[in-house]
Amino acid sequence: MPKISRPFHFKQFTLEQDQCAHKVGTDGILLAAWAQAKEAERILDFGHGSGLISIIAAQRFPKAEVWGIEVDTASYEQSLNNAQNSPFTERLFFQKGDFEKELLPGPFDLILANPPYFTAQVPSPKSERAGARTLDLGMLRIWIRKWRELIKANGSLAVILPPETWQLANKIFYQEDWYPNRICEVRHHPEARVKRLLLEFCTTRQSLKEEELILYNEPNQTKRAAEWQALVEDIMIPQD
Repeated sequence: MPKISRPFHFKQFTLEQDQCAHKVGTDGILLAAWAQAKEAERILDFGHGSGLISIIAAQRFPKAEVWGIEVDTASYEQSLNNAQNSPFTERLFFQKGDFEKELLPGPFDLILANPPYFTAQVPSPKSERAGARTLDLGMLRIWIRKWRELIKANGSLAVILPPETWQLANKIFYQEDWYPNRICEVRHHPEARVKRLLLEFCTTRQSLKEEELILYNEPNQTKRAAEWQALVEDIMIPQD
């Protein structure tokens, strides 16, 4: 029997995800909770899926309109219901379509991207998710250019990637005038290898701030470590 994707409950909202190609996961929560934007008025969520990142952004940035764009029809339709059932529905604006072709109401103060990141060199471990998690570096360059067109002069781009993908793609970001000013290495536990990189870019060169985030204190632990809990204090339901 197919696995049932249950609703995911947060402090202020619930996400239905049974129709979405990409389910609620740590990556999206990390990105939405970590990203920064001073007095953001307009935010873009690239490939908004269930609406996870958009809705967290709407909670965290109460003055901002949050726009999302999603190419997958089933995910888009479910995101509309999730937005409507959230406390932030009046500031959430979702569009269905191809990011390259759709007109979006930029410029944006902040762009959030949890892109499909598995490449030929970094294959997806789960074939059933390949459609949602396969990255072509040529397509990434197109997205990076589009993000550059849509950002305000003093705006920022926040992305989450595996370190292997960043090694393959970092030259593209530099070539398209995106410069990292914050990098956070994410480890599952203190002795684990770096599993993800949270990257914040701006359009001018600045000093680089390097950070580290530990999710759990022990390899098999499910209770969030203190710094991970602090990051999601206002978003996630407390653990027992």
